[in-house]
Amino acid sequence: MSSVPITLPHIANGSKLRPMIGAVIYVRVSTKEQTENLSLPTQLRACEEYWRREGFEVLERFKEEGESAKTTDRTELQKLLKYCRTHKGKVHFVVVYNLTRFAREKYDHFALRAHLKSLGISLRSATEPIDDTSTGKLMEGVLAAFAQFDNDVRSERVRAGMRAALELGRWTFPAPLGYLNAPKWSEKT
Repeated sequence: MSSVPITLPHIANGSKLRPMIGAVIYVRVSTKEQTENLSLPTQLRACEEYWRREGFEVLERFKEEGESAKTTDRTELQKLLKYCRTHKGKVHFVVVYNLTRFAREKYDHFALRAHLKSLGISLRSATEPIDDTSTGKLMEGVLAAFAQFDNDVRSERVRAGMRAALELGRWTFPAPLGYLNAPKWSEKT
């Protein structure tokens, strides 16, 4: 679907009306702790400033609180996709703060993107230069790859940290059946 606005016929005073372009906003944080800081409001504010600049009409806002982007099986993301399907033709854009808030796996990103495209919906980032031009698509691909790279590096660091803790004799897992984890203040596990 083209993102070029349709110009309506002239009105009596000679001005042209521009139809509103429908958009939905999706913001997400990974942990419950992040829901208590300013991350969600900051993301939402940036997305709302973006749609004001672009002249979009925000139809709905979806806030994902404490769910990882490692999977597409997220409550608010699924609600967003359902909303887009049931309002096909009214929603033209999904606006996210940045692509890491949308998906952290390249495959998931492009599968979601293809699904949105099949509904005539484009993805936009409030903080990154992506659009439907060849350059915008290239940037989106690079940024999606970096999101997965960042996720993979974090996973490697966690595994290395757990391995180092095990080598020092610390138990980094939940206690086996029949045992209790020692309180954190006791410095024993």
